[in-house]
Parts: sequence; structure tokens; C-alpha cells
Amino acid sequence: GVRKRAALSATASARRIGAAPASAPPSPMELAEGDRATLQLRSELAEAVAAEREAGAPEYLFGQPRLQRFLQGNGNKVQEAAEHFRKMVEWRREAGMAERRKLVEGKPWDPDVVPGLRPLLQMLSADVESHTPDGDLIWVQCDGLARLDRLMEVTDEDLFSTLFLMEVTDEDLFSTLFLM
Repeated sequence: GVRKRAALSATASARRIGAAPASAPPSPMELAEGDRATLQLRSELAEAVAAEREAGAPEYLFGQPRLQRFLQGNGNKVQEAAEHFRKMVEWRREAGMAERRKLVEGKPWDPDVVPGLRPLLQMLSADVESHTPDGDLIWVQCDGLARLDRLMEVTDEDLFSTLFLMEVTDEDLFSTLFLM
């Protein structure tokens, strides 16, 4: 993913300028054990939130990247992750997120597709319109130039709606970003 490549690049750069070497990478056996444990936790979480799926929550909410985010965000504690997941499903229902999703679903990634995104990106001093030759999005953000005063004027509802719709237009990108 995007962050993984950035981390690898930063590690390589640190090695080139003489930084202390990183600890040894995990062995293949350690990686396999970690993968098995992760798969088991995701399976347990999927089972714990099965009632929400059966009650009609959208299928895309139950993808592995999203379940993994809930586990990571709750210290790999399945019951806490399940409760947090249930609250998210309820919030999405109350906020009408399924209807909002329809505004951008299936459209290409573009700041003008998501209502309110272009002005938000300008406030953040971010350029998200460039891509690498293999199609990965390039996100350049100059934090020191962000207009926090203008950003604070954006209502919570508008901000959440814009960020939600931005995620829908490129779920693979945002799943990758938030998993790293």
C-alpha cells in the first residue's frame, strides 16, 4: 500500500544516511503465526457482528480491511471491536449514509465528484489529482500552509459527509491508508 511503500522508502533513506539499523524483520514463521492470529480474530469479529449483516447492514461494511481496522482500533479485543462496529452501523443508519453513498458510488476518483471536497482540500493545502504511472494516487499535503481557521468553520456534518463520500470513491485506497 501507499504507506507501506513510504515506510520502506523512509527506512531505506534512514539506512543511507547512517541511521541506526532497524531491528531484524520477523521470520517467515513469525509472520505466518501473526497472519493466523489475525485471521482468527477477524473471523471472530465477523461472527460477533453477523446479526448486523443479517439485519440488512450493507455488505461492503463487512470487508476484511474494515473489520481489521475495528480490531486494531480496539486493541484486538473482539467484543470491544464488535460493540464499536455496531455503533458505526447504527450511526450510518441514522445519518442516512447509504443515500449519501449513492451520490458518488461508481464514479471515478476526482475532487469535484465529492460535494465539498475541493474547498476542503484547498483549506488543507493538499493536491490529490496526480497519479503514479501504475495508477496509485499521489497525495501531497503542506500542513504548514493549511487554513485551520477556515477548516474550523466547516460544520461537523459537512466534514463527515465529505470525508465519507471521499472514502467511497476509492475504498481500496482508504482501506490501505487506514490499515497501515
